[in-house]
Amino acid sequence: SKDIDLISFDASEHPIFMNRKTYNLAVANSIYFEIPYAPAIGDSGRRRTTIQVAHAYHTYGKSKNIILSSGITNVPKLRSPYDVANLALLFGLSEEQAKTSMLDTCRALILRAEGRRFSRTAMTMMITHLDLESDGEPMAKRS
Repeated sequence: SKDIDLISFDASEHPIFMNRKTYNLAVANSIYFEIPYAPAIGDSGRRRTTIQVAHAYHTYGKSKNIILSSGITNVPKLRSPYDVANLALLFGLSEEQAKTSMLDTCRALILRAEGRRFSRTAMTMMITHLDLESDGEPMAKRS
């Protein structure tokens, strides 16, 4: 569906895996996948589930459209961006993908959601006045 922006999973439950075709179709439709890192910090069962899902995303499509989030319920589990980047390496992302998943991918998701919210409006720019001299050259090019 075109109304979906983000797919997330709950690490306390058994993950629902998708096949490669479904994953690539979601990526082609600009749907993003969230990997919360807080479950990977606490319980070993949740850690295993989180790593399993992250590796499945990597196997299906080289970890495209991945967003790393905290998903915390208490502040002591909040980590610095460098710690999250190191966890991303454990999840199968490269260093560049880890940085992108915390910065650029989040921005792209928000812009896509806002664009859909405002009916996918396009921005146009009209130039109404050109600063031309009498000889027809722009003012910046005269000697």
